[in-house]
Amino acid sequence: MSDLWKSLLASLQSRRETLLKFIIVMAILSISGTEIVAALELRILLEILGATLFTAAFIAGARLALLELQTYLRGLLLPGNVATYAVGYGTWSLGSVVTCFVCLHVLWKLL
Repeated sequence: MSDLWKSLLASLQSRRETLLKFIIVMAILSISGTEIVAALELRILLEILGATLFTAAFIAGARLALLELQTYLRGLLLPGNVATYAVGYGTWSLGSVVTCFVCLHVLWKLL
């Protein structure tokens, strides 16, 4: 009979930690009640919102960089002051070439 009790106590010792963890978790759940569900929902919402805000900030930065690149390239390919000067004060051939280039550029932007 003493061997039976010793084997039973030995098996309980190995499962005791698991049983105590389960009892502690159940006690926390019973004490907190519905607040645990709200806390989990808020944590999930924060995880989703964090990823969304990071993506939005990343896309906004990329758009700003591309806008600056577009402005620089537009100024490089078709500087407004130079085109106006070439049409107004340059030779007729240079003025006609610049006018055609400006018209093509405007048509390309409209399409």
